[in-house]
Amino acid sequence: MNNNPKIIVLRKRRLIPAGITAFIFIVLVLIFIFYKSDNKDDSSVSNTVTSEPSTVPETTKNIAKENLIPGLYTSCLSLDNSTIELEVCVDNNRVKYARIKNIDESIKSLYPLIEDTMKDICEQLKKNGTTSDITYPDDSKYTYLVLIDGINQALKKASK
Repeated sequence: MNNNPKIIVLRKRRLIPAGITAFIFIVLVLIFIFYKSDNKDDSSVSNTVTSEPSTVPETTKNIAKENLIPGLYTSCLSLDNSTIELEVCVDNNRVKYARIKNIDESIKSLYPLIEDTMKDICEQLKKNGTTSDITYPDDSKYTYLVLIDGINQALKKASK
């Protein structure tokens, strides 16, 4: 065994930048850990949402049952930095039709299912007359819900 002590000389000029670098590294690691833990919480929420049945939520059913003032009503939906205008034509107790008005090409490219989804919603509205009985597949659930929400916003304007 070597009993001779070893002396280490640390220079102040090198110690301060090394400390600052270590501090920044530790902060970045902590930010990364918190970021990953937040993503795990979001994925558990999305799993519970996808397990819901594929019908319109209970809050939207009340709007369709009310007496409506006949006319043409609009509502605006914002997707990213663009807006979509929905036009809804209403009789006394029935939605005659709904359509997308003034859609940008950027929205069509970002959301390619939006026009097909609106066509399906319109067909179901012609059969049912309300948004309460609209069904949708699980793979395009959120597109349906956004459009149904826009239609219900217009129906709120039409309710007595």
